Amino acid sequence: MEPLHEAPAIVGTPADLPAEPRGAGAQLGSLEEDTHGARILVAEDNPVNAAVAVKMLEKRGHRPDLARDGRQALEMLAAKPYDAVLMDCQMPELDGYEAAAEIRRREDGGPRIPIIAMTAHAMAGDREKCLAAGMDDYMSKPIRADALHEMLLHWVKNVPETASAPPSDSAEEREAHLPLVDEAIVEDLQAAGAEALAAILELFVRDSALLVSAIHDRVSAGDAPGVAEKAHLLKGGSASVGAARMAAVAGKIETLGRADTLGEAPPWLSALASDLEPSIAALRAALAPSGVQMASDRPAA
Repeated sequence: MEPLHEAPAIVGTPADLPAEPRGAGAQLGSLEEDTHGARILVAEDNPVNAAVAVKMLEKRGHRPDLARDGRQALEMLAAKPYDAVLMDCQMPELDGYEAAAEIRRREDGGPRIPIIAMTAHAMAGDREKCLAAGMDDYMSKPIRADALHEMLLHWVKNVPETASAPPSDSAEEREAHLPLVDEAIVEDLQAAGAEALAAILELFVRDSALLVSAIHDRVSAGDAPGVAEKAHLLKGGSASVGAARMAAVAGKIETLGRADTLGEAPPWLSALASDLEPSIAALRAALAPSGVQMASDRPAA
């Protein structure tokens, strides 16, 4: 299987970029111990990923707004100022690379807003593609709360540089018995509070079942691009809530879709179907100490 964490999030300044943060966020140096109150635009089309990112930002006191695709992100940036953009790379209408390039074109050498790429791939060449499009930095999904915080500390506020982790040039082979739940991701989510967790988990349960069904349908139809698209969404949502095994299996199916080798998909589809309910049950159990109660679990009024 492909790894869930394909590469560590890069924190700090890439060697080929200026050492100082840029854009409106660089003016926030008067804030106290961190970047509380920063206005962050999150451009992300995956509902689960978006909900997780927004809650992580709100937990730190930021003011996040959500754009569902690159075109909407451009409209929102034109309407009011932001301190930074968290930009998903793969989105409908206008993807993150195209949106970042258009943002830089519109700036035309003027004040430069920090754009931080969020990608589920983090493979060799993807980092360079993000930087070439005009993005300033790069994080791999699932996004970790502490890594996101440090990233914003660097780009939204002038703080001493932190060491950069090198990008991964190759994917590691995962162990055959990957755990259903990534406990580190669950711990991050628990900080969001019970009400937010219930909403995020409800969203994951709904979307994952729909996506698993859609992947099966597209494999049956021989629709390789459709398989890759739906598996990519499932991989991202699963990783964001800590459903580690589902994320890894969905990642493998996405790879098969992109390579147009759907003949190899059946055993992975079986694994996906068999992992769905146990993953949901494991997430419920892991989040139970936070007092999470989904709407579907509550007694009827």
